[in-house]
Amino acid sequence: MGFVKILLIEDNQELAKSLQVLLKRKGFEIELAFTGNQALNLLYKVDSNYHINDNNYDLVVLDQILPDVAGLDLCQEIKEISPNLPILILSAVSSIDSKVDLFNVGADDYLTKPFAFKELLARINNLLRRNNQQQVKILKVADLSLNCQKQEVIRLGKVIYLTRKEFLLLEYLMRNYNLILTRNMIMEQIWGQNYDFTSNTLTMHIFNLRQKIDVGFSQKLIKTIPSRGYMIAN
Repeated sequence: MGFVKILLIEDNQELAKSLQVLLKRKGFEIELAFTGNQALNLLYKVDSNYHINDNNYDLVVLDQILPDVAGLDLCQEIKEISPNLPILILSAVSSIDSKVDLFNVGADDYLTKPFAFKELLARINNLLRRNNQQQVKILKVADLSLNCQKQEVIRLGKVIYLTRKEFLLLEYLMRNYNLILTRNMIMEQIWGQNYDFTSNTLTMHIFNLRQKIDVGFSQKLIKTIPSRGYMIAN
């Protein structure tokens, strides 16, 4: 994954320094902040023209309870300035409401204290991997291209118009090129955890997507894997 720089914001200095040592052994560069204000000073610098310059962190690990500012407010402020910067929350609070509030202001993951270091490491690696994937602006499979930023799909020079859900479905398939995605994986990713997984919505969307992506082209890209799910491959 290359050189990775993480800001750990944790007021328990003993815990922070211990995690810093362990994460450094895994090849990360770790900087520490013990308060919210220290974190903001490390994250952002204001130049002479009052432009904010960020310090190029790849990830923030943020304790929910800090001495000078609520973790919720700090998370929201960071996301307003750096919406693509992943934030992993550490918290002794395990209530659903607390998690929902943090996710609503942009937190990317939430780990309840106490935790095992190997779980923290796994969550950090997952967020970094996911963020790297999201930075890819144009996805390509064979002669099909999807521009994430422009929300544009083109095959052999032909612009293909998709609904929002069709676009998200195609993007998910293309990001997981040559991998089988189960119905449950797709439904949870595109429609959310509370969706009715017994409905035929996915079947209809796959059909509509095939009509637009594959019909009229000699090479069929969207595959049905019987009893397992769907994939895109050439």
